[in-house]
Amino acid sequence: MLFVVVLGLFFLSASITKAKQVPRCPEIMTANGEVTYIGDRERYSYANITCNEGYSVGKDGLKTVLCLQSLQWESTLNCYKRCFQKDLRLSSRMIIHQKRKYVEHGQSVHLSCKDGYEHSLASDPDFVCSSGKLKGTKPHCIPKPCDTPTIQNGILRSGYLNRNIYSRATIMSGRMVSVSCEEDFFLYDNSKNEFIKEHFCEFPDDSYASYYVNGEKYTANTISHEEKVRVECEYGTSITVSSDVRTCWNGAWKPGEEFPVCAPALCDGGCQNGGTCTSPNRCNCPDGFSDSHCETGESLCAYISFFYLKFSSWFNKFNLFRF
Repeated sequence: MLFVVVLGLFFLSASITKAKQVPRCPEIMTANGEVTYIGDRERYSYANITCNEGYSVGKDGLKTVLCLQSLQWESTLNCYKRCFQKDLRLSSRMIIHQKRKYVEHGQSVHLSCKDGYEHSLASDPDFVCSSGKLKGTKPHCIPKPCDTPTIQNGILRSGYLNRNIYSRATIMSGRMVSVSCEEDFFLYDNSKNEFIKEHFCEFPDDSYASYYVNGEKYTANTISHEEKVRVECEYGTSITVSSDVRTCWNGAWKPGEEFPVCAPALCDGGCQNGGTCTSPNRCNCPDGFSDSHCETGESLCAYISFFYLKFSSWFNKFNLFRF
């Protein structure tokens, strides 16, 4: 009798356990996020993942998946660490396209060189975010040369005062060449439909000034666009403005101040004791005298020597100081 009761309880327990074990998709285990399920207790219909701060499902990842009839999830749920675009640390010669703060796992960042620069890679590179790290090959951007244009009825020149004919196939980035036309030909701007006038700057008529271009004395009356000149004044004169250097730019002098002119130096009150004014309020003093206006004598003998030299003809006339 006892055996029959125990056997009946065993089959009843097995029956209840079987009823509770309803087929359903398995629990999803993931790091850096939390999975929640949608549906009744007996059968999950969907699973949804919420990633922690700094993580996401990535470029092609899913946030919600469906439990299939086969009791398998249609895809996996994962949280990947995001990449920071600023971690690329690009040089000033490079451009990053589609700027943004984060780059998701599986997303790429496209790089290229700025205008005027090029790299040796086969194509512009892409950096791909993989679990928090941007991976790729950085381009080394170097100045890109320009193809030397062919100027009909004209010549390209370079070098000091554009004296050399430029004949190379390319022109390095940052280098300048000038165009000069053959006789009876003139430069023409197709975009403006007009001839281009060459812009020269003319020096003022200043007999006290000397002009220097590239460290050498310059004797012509004009200089060309972008050339730089330094003004040097003769002894006893000084420039009338603060700077002695000017650049010719489109027919006008830069910076905007008036062109330096040399004028006789002015010394307030004049120079004493035979001194000569050489610069504003600065005299060149004879022997025996000093200070800005030669007002200080160095000794009594110096005074006597000065007056003797100054009035020697008068002394000799009256036979003074003859021994």
